Amino acid sequence: MRPGEGPAYTFEMTPSLAGVWTLLSMVLLAAAIGAVALLYDALGRQFSGGPAGLLLWPLALLVTLPLHELVHAVFVVIYGGRPRFGAGVKGGMPYLYVTDPGRRFGRNQFLEIALAPLVLIDLAALVLLFLQPTWTWAAVAFVVNTSGAIGDLWVSGLLLRFPPWALVEDRKDGFAVWPPLGQDEAGLRRAAPRQHVPAPPWLGIWLFAAGAIFAVLPFATITLVAWVSPASGTHTLGLGPLALVTVQHSARGAAVQLNLLLMSALAAVLAAPVTLAWRRWRQPRRSR
Repeated sequence: MRPGEGPAYTFEMTPSLAGVWTLLSMVLLAAAIGAVALLYDALGRQFSGGPAGLLLWPLALLVTLPLHELVHAVFVVIYGGRPRFGAGVKGGMPYLYVTDPGRRFGRNQFLEIALAPLVLIDLAALVLLFLQPTWTWAAVAFVVNTSGAIGDLWVSGLLLRFPPWALVEDRKDGFAVWPPLGQDEAGLRRAAPRQHVPAPPWLGIWLFAAGAIFAVLPFATITLVAWVSPASGTHTLGLGPLALVTVQHSARGAAVQLNLLLMSALAAVLAAPVTLAWRRWRQPRRSR
């Protein structure tokens, strides 16, 4: 391809990369949980709330994901675009997206579009937790929003390699970088990353299944403990170090302690048959 006939760099999310993103998303999940724990420790409070607060956890999860995309869309509109919403599955990883295919933004504009949900939603959640620590649903929103921003962070890291004057074309599954008229196209091509991240195709679905199971386990085990042992006192699901959850009921509410390490191991094991079923389902489809 001769200079001027195509973009200097194109990026597209592949099934292998989706698996890597899922793995890194779990790292962000753990980091966000740790940040919430540090905040509660700094405030001298326990991560606790009544049954009503626990019921808001799944609602916070369901609201945060589309809200994340809505913030993307607002910034697309601010910079003159016409956002389109969609959803897809890549490498077993489902995702939501906002796109404006063919639209070219300045590099810094595209960075703001990509990072706005992470910054604004996380900041709002932390402020709410600081003002009212019993609003544990805000902690769920913070954790979900942070872990779900791995694609935005990855794209931003790639774009920071290019100069601010580069133009970024939005595409459904990625982006392309173009030089403005009269600028150095060769320089853009030299700045373009060339590393590829190899990963087995089943990594994404296994990690996603493990993440989904891990997300469900706390709410399910807390609900089970509360249903089986509704009286005041300390109740556990499991024995000793193998207890998944410990709930302390009192007149002031319920304090919850989760064995995150055990839950992670259990989720990883339970995700194995899901991954095997997905691979067997995909094999005949590929042979057609």
